[in-house]
Amino acid sequence: MDYLREEIAAIPEEELDSFELELDRLLGAYDCLNMIGIGTWYHDDQHPGELQKNYDAAKPGEERPAFIRTPDKVVIDSLEGNTLMQPRHTPVIQVSEDGTKARALTIGFGYEALAKFRETPMAIYSVGIVPGEFVKEDGEWRTVSGGWQRVIKADMEKSWIYDMQHTNTRPPLTPEEDANFLGRYAYKKDRARKPLPAPPEPDTFKKYPDLGDDSWKYKYAPEEKK
Repeated sequence: MDYLREEIAAIPEEELDSFELELDRLLGAYDCLNMIGIGTWYHDDQHPGELQKNYDAAKPGEERPAFIRTPDKVVIDSLEGNTLMQPRHTPVIQVSEDGTKARALTIGFGYEALAKFRETPMAIYSVGIVPGEFVKEDGEWRTVSGGWQRVIKADMEKSWIYDMQHTNTRPPLTPEEDANFLGRYAYKKDRARKPLPAPPEPDTFKKYPDLGDDSWKYKYAPEEKK
């Protein structure tokens, strides 16, 4: 044990500071992953974001990020018969060199049982990609942005090749509105799939230093689609 103390004492202070920062970045990635999980577990079509609001970066009086803002009206009449399970997988998380900012991308493979107006629920395949940004303030990580980018939301009886359900809203979205909202990069059988949104790369904050700059997510998009 004394030998280890001597070895540690011999490490230059600058190197110890570097170790501490790297550990802090690793713990930051873990904290961001936990926030992603919390937002997933406590999400449903009547209470979106009501728990996750404790983890967002908005200050009192500021407008909250749209993806965690509780809507004025619920999306469905009742949770009875409804299921919304969208577990998140394959996380890619990059933390800035100073340990104060982070970007993440996860994929959700889920299933839903949807009854908007108390009709017999529809069984749905659900696949989405979720990019997000985070900031560390006063020693705590907070969510800055993030939202479900729908790839597939299809009637299980028909499959995603022949059916694509729109994002639930009240009033309902038109096909054009949905295509410009969360269905922007949804599966289409006449279009080649691209890695959109893109995962953050290790140098993401060198290339795109500002939080809120969406360029990192859509760098593979056709120019007219960005």
